[in-house]
Amino acid sequence: MTAVVRLFAHAGMVALPIASYSGQQSFHANFALKQPYLARESIAAVTGSAQTTGSPLSESEHVKLLRVEIQTGKRVHYEVTPAGATLRVADTSSPILEGNDALEFHRGWLVSLLEAA
Repeated sequence: MTAVVRLFAHAGMVALPIASYSGQQSFHANFALKQPYLARESIAAVTGSAQTTGSPLSESEHVKLLRVEIQTGKRVHYEVTPAGATLRVADTSSPILEGNDALEFHRGWLVSLLEAA
């Protein structure tokens, strides 16, 4: 089996402007990913062995956040490895992601993915 995972590196999030036509101060904000994204990668996560992202995904010094989009109906185990650390390889006891999510991510970081059976 295979789960297609799309990954997008972003410089962070921004607060969207709120128009207050009544003149009252607003205490709520909506946030969006800072555009454009800095890099992208697509990985075919399989159940047999973990796949790891390549370095181009985290080359920019501005990357702070990784948007993860997992193929509908699929789930993946994941592990994040900071720059300079020993590679953490995803296995069946690693945390699980499904759907769309965001992870902290910085220059030189890697993500290991394994499809959850």
